[in-house]
Parts: sequence; structure tokens; C-alpha cells
Amino acid sequence: MTLRLKDRGCRNKELLVRNPIPSTLPPIPCSWAVVSDFDGTITLCDVGDSILLHFDAATKKEIEDSYAFGVNMCEWMRKVFLKLRAPKEKIQAHVLASTRLRNGFKSFPAFCAANSVPFEIASGGIDLYAEPVFSKHRLKAKSFFGKARVAGNGVKITYPFLKKNTLDDFKAHRVLRLRRLGYKVIFCGDGTTDLKAARAADKVFAAKKLFGHCRALGLKATRLKNFHQVRDFLIQEGLKAED
Repeated sequence: MTLRLKDRGCRNKELLVRNPIPSTLPPIPCSWAVVSDFDGTITLCDVGDSILLHFDAATKKEIEDSYAFGVNMCEWMRKVFLKLRAPKEKIQAHVLASTRLRNGFKSFPAFCAANSVPFEIASGGIDLYAEPVFSKHRLKAKSFFGKARVAGNGVKITYPFLKKNTLDDFKAHRVLRLRRLGYKVIFCGDGTTDLKAARAADKVFAAKKLFGHCRALGLKATRLKNFHQVRDFLIQEGLKAED
């Protein structure tokens, strides 16, 4: 999926507003990378759940049950989206009208690119709703989403990137891959399928269910409120590396 973000040369203005740092930032001299979930992490709500509820393809209980440990999320997505009977245009119109990005994310991919910080999205979500969100905000990021095809008998989903992995394992593998390349890795997530990746990461920013799981297991995590937190952490790590 090719999604574009136009650099308007204003990222440092945002940094100046929120932090007493120079107007021209040099590349961050630290070896950090970032892997993030999408639904409920980059977005404030779970976009897939919002679609299923809006078009009566799943109940709140069915959705809540899908977040239990042991549920194969991608298999659940394949099954439940087959019940969705709505044209692509209406689905994407609902997405654009109802989806909000977490504060600070719009400028985050460009910030990472400008500072040579590898950033990627590993998600059980699908291109059907990710593409219009990214296009609207002119975002560009290395991303892994399921592929969806809207047909008369439901939305058919495939996950070519998973191969024989579960989504939980795939997310953890993306973190471990970057660690093997010599990076320290930040992981951002919100759900049960994010726990393995959180365990594999050097730093965790967690929202919703993932934050609760981390607390219950004694896994150190910072509550994710916005992506300014993640950016500021990278800046501080860079400044430390200069000392």
C-alpha cells in the first residue's frame, strides 16, 4: 500500500511549541525504531469494530469476546466481515466521518523519516479502511494490513504477510527483527494481540486492554495518551546519546 504524506516543513514548529528545543533539529543520534498497532492505537477507536457495529455485522458482545486470550484475531476478522453487507463507498464514507487519529500522529511518520528512525505499522486491520484514513491525512508509513475485497456476499479478507504465523507472533517478529538489526524498539499498542510484541520490545507505550495486561503481568509500560509522548521520548534518547 503506497500512502503519501507531504512534508510542509513545519514539523519543527510543532516541536518548538511543545518543547524548548532548537528550531532546527539534527538527526537523532540514537538507534531506536518504532513498531505500532493501528486500530485503537494510531486511531482513537477500533475502526474495524466501528464498521461492524454501524452496519450490524457484529454485536458488542461478539466484539468484546474477540479480545479474549486464545482468540485468533485474523480468523475472527475473516469470519465476521463475511457478514458485512454494504458497498465499499458507504463503508469508507463511514470510516472518514467517524475515525480520528490519536493526537500527535499526523506529524509522527515524517518526524521518524527526518530522523532516520525506522517506523512501521503491524495490524490485523484491513486496507479497506486504512487506505482512506491514510490518504485523507497524506500519511506514508511501512504498513502491514490485511487485504479486503468487497463482494455481494460479504467482505473477503486475506493476510498474505502472515504466512503461517498468528497476528500476535507476527507483531512480535517485527519487533525482534529490528532488535536483531541492532535497534532498540518502541512498541505502541492497545490490545491482547499486542502483548507478545510488548514483551519483546525495549519500551512500551500501551493503551486500553494492553495497558491493563502489562500492569497485571508486571511488564513496564507507559500509558499511551498521544504520539507526542513517543516523539518526546525519542528526542530525549537522542539528546542522551549526544552527552
